Amino acid sequence: SLAVLNEAKAVIVVKGQQASGKPLTDDQAATIENFIKDAEFNANEALWDVMHPGIDPYGWEQIGIRGAIGRRYLLKQHGDFFRADILPFDMRNCVYGLDRHGLNWVAFARVITKEESEMEYGPNGMLSEPFGVEWDYWSRTIERVFVNNILVAEQLNPLGYPPFVLDLVQSGTFLGTSWRAIRMNGDSLFTANRDLYPHWNAIHSIMQTMNYLTLAPPTIWKTKGGQKLPDKPPFRMGRQVGLDSEDNEDVAQIELPDIQASNRNFQATLGGALQRGSLAYTDWGNLAFQLSQVALATLGDAARQVYTPRLFTMARSRKKGAMMMIDQMRRFNLRANIGRSGEKRAYTAADLEG
Repeated sequence: SLAVLNEAKAVIVVKGQQASGKPLTDDQAATIENFIKDAEFNANEALWDVMHPGIDPYGWEQIGIRGAIGRRYLLKQHGDFFRADILPFDMRNCVYGLDRHGLNWVAFARVITKEESEMEYGPNGMLSEPFGVEWDYWSRTIERVFVNNILVAEQLNPLGYPPFVLDLVQSGTFLGTSWRAIRMNGDSLFTANRDLYPHWNAIHSIMQTMNYLTLAPPTIWKTKGGQKLPDKPPFRMGRQVGLDSEDNEDVAQIELPDIQASNRNFQATLGGALQRGSLAYTDWGNLAFQLSQVALATLGDAARQVYTPRLFTMARSRKKGAMMMIDQMRRFNLRANIGRSGEKRAYTAADLEG
């Protein structure tokens, strides 16, 4: 399922108006589109250097498993050096506060090594253990960093807002009737199937046991007078036993209910539920029998209903992130020379007006 999401490719389209109220020209729109692409590539290069999968692969995993996505957007310039610092993080380790204007504060945690902490924070970041926990807290006015609950860095936030984009998948309940309901806001890709997999595993465990029993079915030793089993039971799998028995003695297979038929029926019911909650067999191309056009269309619609909310969430998150980068470029009059090797382009704050 996550592999399917990872196949999605973003299409960036910019529309807007100039300060004069006239629509953006094609060249102006193309410049902004290229800036967004180049800034994201610039951020990915930095992530790849530290063995991070990149913005989108990590984001799809968060959207799929956590049902939420979070990123920190900071543009940094030192002389001619420019870095689009887009940092994705695990929403499981993120807490935040909201008010009527949006995010009031955000804090997220990550595991940090002893070496990283000392290089980043100097003597304040000295750790006695090989690993520590770093909390990065941002409000509208200040940033504070804690390592193992000790304040190691602090600075003013010149942006006036926490530089974060947080989004929930449009799936699950949004009733907000209690804290229990709020916990279900935005749910995992596996919501519909989470409780079904234990039963699915149990069925296959039973069926595998029955597969072996077809080679060595349970038997009963029938005698007229009754006696204990022979020293070397004739029903042991893998043995060929010559049995010298009297006329009134025999080995008979124990009659069992038709477990295989009931298993097949339950497996078909459960398999249908699993397909409706994830990918149908038709998507994988391993359907073993023919289906009607109505059934094929229904299964296809079910898959789209699972993935479409997550595509919308990624699109909304990227749009908000792009707007935040443009805001920071214009707010601090930054300039950037970014892009792929051999294809770098120069951008100024004026290029992003509109």
